[in-house]
Amino acid sequence: MPVEQLFRIADLFLTSVRISPAVLQCIMWYCQSLQGSGIEMFMSSLATRETTMAKKSKSDASSWELTPDKFLNEVEVSQILRKAADLWTLGEVNKKKAMVRDAMLIYTAIFTGLRNAEICDLKVTDLHIGNGEAHVVVRNGKGGKQRIVHVGKDYKVILKRYLQWKMDNEEMGSGAYLLRTERSRQYCPSALWRRWKKYCPSHRLHDARHTNATMLYKASGNNLRLVQKQLGHSRITTTQVYADVMPDEARASMSAMEQMAGKTSKGSARSVLAFTRGASTGQRSDNDADLDGKDD
Repeated sequence: MPVEQLFRIADLFLTSVRISPAVLQCIMWYCQSLQGSGIEMFMSSLATRETTMAKKSKSDASSWELTPDKFLNEVEVSQILRKAADLWTLGEVNKKKAMVRDAMLIYTAIFTGLRNAEICDLKVTDLHIGNGEAHVVVRNGKGGKQRIVHVGKDYKVILKRYLQWKMDNEEMGSGAYLLRTERSRQYCPSALWRRWKKYCPSHRLHDARHTNATMLYKASGNNLRLVQKQLGHSRITTTQVYADVMPDEARASMSAMEQMAGKTSKGSARSVLAFTRGASTGQRSDNDADLDGKDD
């Protein structure tokens, strides 16, 4: 096969497939065995392709927008939090562990903004909610980075109640994860995604992260730096998208965000705030009493 035809085929392949450094090295070694203009032709087309790919990647990143379909609106937040409260109560009454775990998934996704894999990896020992602390530690975030995510007082109460529930159900063994399945001590991302879609079919689990960020941005007085640290973004430009859709103390801002979520409707105010207050007093709310005979 003529050298010119070989490089024409190679160039066509490289324009549609992103090659790894190892494959590129092999191609370069092969080129070194060739002579004359064939090498120059190939290397020139390769350089042009890499430049085009870099420009396209930069353009795609800058053009991404946080459209309304990528986060839950106020009504949807109210509905999903009410659903979490219903699930918890029904799960305890009917001794359905999966319901309580699903409720905890919803609360965690909305109130922490953690990524799917980060929720799966969250262990009980990563929760720092005693001695005046109120944060969770993400040990292995995107890019292998570790970060602290502050939480509000309502979610802290929910966490304490959930940990007591886990203890009562003998799920607090060494290295216990926050969420587990009936058969496994840890969720995998795909299984967690399916649990979320069962209760929120119109949104991805990652949309809960966008929802948390947009609410926190507004509740914190447009503190973009705080949102960046909570989400674990390496660049502030990534976080900037949340400023386009609509305090100094991170925990105070998280609590304000929870209040904003709770006030979206009267139903959510009863389901979240009454839920957490009932946990601290050992009493059930009127809503809880109504759930005894209610189907899921």
